[in-house]
Amino acid sequence: MRKFRSIAIMSILALCCNAQNVSAQSFLDKLGSTLSSLSGKQENSTVSKITDIASQLLGTGAVNANSLQGTWSYEKPCIAFESENVLASLGGVAASTKLENSLNNILNKVGFSSGKIDLTLNADSTGCITLGGKKTEFKWSIKESDLALTFPLTQKTVQMNAKISGGNLRLAMNADKLLTIINTVSEKASSINSTASSINAMIKNVKGMYVGLKFTKKTKSKE
Repeated sequence: MRKFRSIAIMSILALCCNAQNVSAQSFLDKLGSTLSSLSGKQENSTVSKITDIASQLLGTGAVNANSLQGTWSYEKPCIAFESENVLASLGGVAASTKLENSLNNILNKVGFSSGKIDLTLNADSTGCITLGGKKTEFKWSIKESDLALTFPLTQKTVQMNAKISGGNLRLAMNADKLLTIINTVSEKASSINSTASSINAMIKNVKGMYVGLKFTKKTKSKE
């Protein structure tokens, strides 16, 4: 706000310096135009910041099962927060981006790279995660924004927060749940223990922060 005021004052002074060569009405017109332009830029910046913050929060709206059905391609990891207060305590969106980059480096070690993983959710509540040549099947269900994947081979269920926005699917969960998925679908077992330690160290003592995976839609489900 101070920066905005300073720019506005400087603009006014500049106009005043040239006021001798313009009429009073012309001066007022230029002044109004300048302030309007500056105000618009500040408003656009504010809207952008609000959008960035909202994208980092857990999904609270109910997710329709039909919108989940189909095949999704893994894009990158994500960090999500329970509230704006948690996000602010860590330094805001910029800090969140740094955490996502760190998580991306960690997941790359176990084969989680952009475009290398497919998540398929079928209309009959079956599905699979395909990583490399390995296909891991599961059963799935959705209630409000809570998505559950149950893996028959391990009899483990992973609960996560699902959020669809702009054609993207974000699945956010506790670190131990993400590690369950990694351990179930990845064949790089030798890297899993170090991956677990790295993820736990990254989010240690941060209550209200979740890790997860972001996908983009590839195909719709076949009926």
